[in-house]
Amino acid sequence: MKINRLLHVGLTVLTLSFLAWNSYAQEVRLTLSLEQEPLRKVIDEIESQTQYLFATDEKIDVNRKVSVKVSSQPLSVALDQIIRGTDWQWKIDGSHIYLFPKKSASPRLLSGTVEDLDG
Repeated sequence: MKINRLLHVGLTVLTLSFLAWNSYAQEVRLTLSLEQEPLRKVIDEIESQTQYLFATDEKIDVNRKVSVKVSSQPLSVALDQIIRGTDWQWKIDGSHIYLFPKKSASPRLLSGTVEDLDG
């Protein structure tokens, strides 16, 4: 009986911690005014103002010049400004912000001959 109670308390604490982190993600507000700065500098500034760390796909050019201007705006507004005019997207998962290319939705036409190992 004591183990069930401990398990219940542990799961409750874990759930509340997750909800608190989710709430933090929605409440984070930034003030940034960066014009034509490398993405790397913008990332560093966001990381210094929040508890988030960025992870970027190797196809994301961190030297690309981006502009962000937000004043006490939600983090999502700044992230949307960063990816404006690109084929990138962002995702927040836990304490990480992921930047990666959008997947192509258009089908590709392939042609050729399918052969087995014997030719």
